[in-house]
Amino acid sequence: MADEQTLEGSRNPAVPPNCISPALDGAYPAGSVVRSNGTAGASTQAAANVAASARAIGIMLHATSAAGDHALVQYAGVVTLPTAAWDAIAGTSGGLTPNTPYFLSNTLGHLATSAGTVAVQIGIALSPTALMLQIEKSPSVNP
Repeated sequence: MADEQTLEGSRNPAVPPNCISPALDGAYPAGSVVRSNGTAGASTQAAANVAASARAIGIMLHATSAAGDHALVQYAGVVTLPTAAWDAIAGTSGGLTPNTPYFLSNTLGHLATSAGTVAVQIGIALSPTALMLQIEKSPSVNP
């Protein structure tokens, strides 16, 4: 994850605390886990299949419809989304399972209840609609 200085330094005053507003390189649903794509101020979906793609920076709070769109990406605190958004990203029905840790999935932008190839915990579910972000900064490769 980018350091707090970089994240705070890139914030637009209209962007809420604990959020950034990068341009995305495609159309992605709300709840997608994103990472920097190496271009200043731009992001793409994260995935746990390889270490380079697993450096998650946060979760999108709303969908984007095209490349170049900006999205609010929350990197700390509690992310609250409708159960349907979590179902689409975590493959669940009825939202998140409370008190369950969620990890970055091997599938681009998705969450899972078990670690992918590169273990990156994203957070712990507080309720079916709320996830407390605890994004691991140093992912580890699963054997």
